[in-house]
Amino acid sequence: MQGCSDAEIAYGLGDELGEGYEGLRLSNTAFLNMRNGTYEHWTEEENKRRSEEIVYVLDRARNRLNSIVRGRFLNSALGGRKVVNKTTTYRRMQIDGVLTDNEVIQTTESESETQPDRAALATWLYHHDKEWRKIQRGEEGSEDIPKAKEGVDISRWIDLENAVKEGAKALEQGMLQGVSDEQR
Repeated sequence: MQGCSDAEIAYGLGDELGEGYEGLRLSNTAFLNMRNGTYEHWTEEENKRRSEEIVYVLDRARNRLNSIVRGRFLNSALGGRKVVNKTTTYRRMQIDGVLTDNEVIQTTESESETQPDRAALATWLYHHDKEWRKIQRGEEGSEDIPKAKEGVDISRWIDLENAVKEGAKALEQGMLQGVSDEQR
């Protein structure tokens, strides 16, 4: 539940088991053999039973930790968590060369809300939404996103944009020619 690797667990158990027993240590290799069911000091039956138990305990703890981290990650991604800040201003005075105790002058509290984390939201969607993942990878399902095959001629594009604007302006003026000022 502390996010330790197998090696860190082995050394931690070795330190814990070694208290009071000089020279007793649990090496990383011995722990891995215990976990994998290949520890040489156990029988085949003990290896099977004990390794299943070790694997179960490790998986269960890591799954619990992952669910906590996943929940915190999602809460951070969504934002909206209220944060209260408290600021206190103190004052000390010197009277006849002696400093007085701290006196509270002002205490201010403010409340704010955390903003959504866009990178965390995108990460969450990438791992949990098939359509989002397809679009991010540029796979099928992203047909409505235009792709340039040979590049874009910028000057031609600007000319077309200007022609559209001029056409709209000419159309608007043509429609307004026969309309009086009162009707406009």
